[in-house]
Amino acid sequence: MVCSRGRKLCDDSKYRHADLGNDIVLIITETLKVNPSSLSAGTKLIEGGLALGSLQLIELIVEIERRFGISLDGELLAIENFNTVRTLSDTVARTVRAQ
Repeated sequence: MVCSRGRKLCDDSKYRHADLGNDIVLIITETLKVNPSSLSAGTKLIEGGLALGSLQLIELIVEIERRFGISLDGELLAIENFNTVRTLSDTVARTVRAQ
């Protein structure tokens, strides 16, 4: 698994949750062409905030899966996991640890 800065997640014990959160912000800004200054951990992704639509969410999920080498499926796709940048980062962190 490789993060957006090329660091191997599974081989890098120094990779922290904060780094993962920063990578999620980077993925959002690159994939969805969002200004990074408009994002924080508490930025709402769906209702309010960025107000992402279904196609934007699919693009984001596909890119996160590609960059982290994970699969977000089943209950991981619950809307609550995409509420904010923080909840998305937490979901990705749990999935990375589990796989």
